[in-house]
Parts: sequence; C-alpha cells; structure tokens
Amino acid sequence: MGIAANAPETINIITDKLARHIRLDEAELRQLLAYARRLRRKSFENYRSFYDSYEQVLYREYGHCLPLFRYGRDDFYDYLVQNPDFLAKHPQALLGLEEFPPFLHDYLHYSYGSTIDPLAITSLLELLVGRVQPDYGLPAPRQREVVYKYEKGNSYKELGLKSHFERIGRYDFVSRVQSYRYLRGNKSSTDKIEVLGPDFLGGIFTNKEKSIYYYIFLTENHYQKAVNACQLLNNDLYGK
Repeated sequence: MGIAANAPETINIITDKLARHIRLDEAELRQLLAYARRLRRKSFENYRSFYDSYEQVLYREYGHCLPLFRYGRDDFYDYLVQNPDFLAKHPQALLGLEEFPPFLHDYLHYSYGSTIDPLAITSLLELLVGRVQPDYGLPAPRQREVVYKYEKGNSYKELGLKSHFERIGRYDFVSRVQSYRYLRGNKSSTDKIEVLGPDFLGGIFTNKEKSIYYYIFLTENHYQKAVNACQLLNNDLYGK
C-alpha cells in the first residue's frame, strides 16, 4: 500500500508484522504510534490510509485509539485553555460551528453535531482552566519527576501498560502511577478510573489477555480536586 512505500524500513517491518498477526513488543508499538503522530500532522491523506488499515487492530489488540481527525480532542482542549472566556464571549443558547476555529470543525461536528449546547463544554472548560473557586480546580503541578512503579518491577511485563502509565504521567497533577494487582476471574469489560481517596485514584487497564488494577497518586490531598482529576482523566482517556 502507499503507506509502506513512504515509510521508513523499520515501520514497514512493524506494519508487516501487524498484517501477519504477529504480536508487537512494547518498543515496536511505541515506534509505530510515534510514526502515526508524525504522519497525522505532516500528511493527513496518508494518515487516513494508515488509520483505515490499522485503527481496528491497534484498538482490539493493544487498546490504543488512533485519532480520527488531524485536529481532535487534545487540540479542542488546548483551544479552550487558551480561551478561558470563550463561553462568556459566546452567550448564545446554542453554539454553531462557526463560533470555533475552522481547524476544529471536523472534530466538533463528529463529536457534537452542527450545534453545540454550551452546557456540554461548561464543566470541561472549568476543569481545564481550574477557576470559579479555590477548591474547584485540579491538584497543583508536581515539583518532581513522576514516579512509575510496576508489579515485580517489570515495566514490560504486560504489553501496553507502560505506555498507558506514561500517558497518565503527562498530567502534571500526577505524582506516581503504580500497578497493584491483576483482577481475579474474567477481564474487566470496561477500563475506568475512580476516586479512592482525597489524594489517590484507582484505575483498570486491560490488554488482550488481562486486566490490571493500578493506583494514581495525586500532588494534593483534596477530595474535590481528586474528583476533578478523575473526571478529566476519564474524559481524556475513555471519552466518558
């Protein structure tokens, strides 16, 4: 296919393994996803070909969702952070797509339709900006590097777990992410994050074979901020 012709040799090898249903190791998966991110920004037509070929297998086998659009949820969040007074400047009962920058239109139409209820983004904007009340934001940014701890110290034991932890670690209110135990019995039907206390959350990660329970430790001991952090992570990671 056209992707392979333009891809580096190592990417060709990785995509060939996917086509032949050969399991990728953690390093190969990271390399493939990094390639997809570059392709998405530099050559979206080729990225869509890549998406059509590999989106399902990457989600089914590795639990990774490829973005459908060149500019998606993360870009929408960035726009809201850069424009904290957006809703105040747009008091309409319903927001049309024309109220937003053109580069967001495809994502917004797909996610919300041709009109958007301001209430659908009010809580998200408040969480992202951390305004309204002193206790109605997110935990303070950490002062040290995030710490990752894995059961038996093996970060590559379960495929996809390390990259999942590192994605969580990008949020500056996370101080430590630690695997705890495997879920007994069947795999979890839904990955999720929940509040366990004022300074830590619990999460479930599932790959093709197993479900693993893990902890997310926060930078502050504050229950409402833990709730806000939990909502933001669930929204970003799982769209809920």
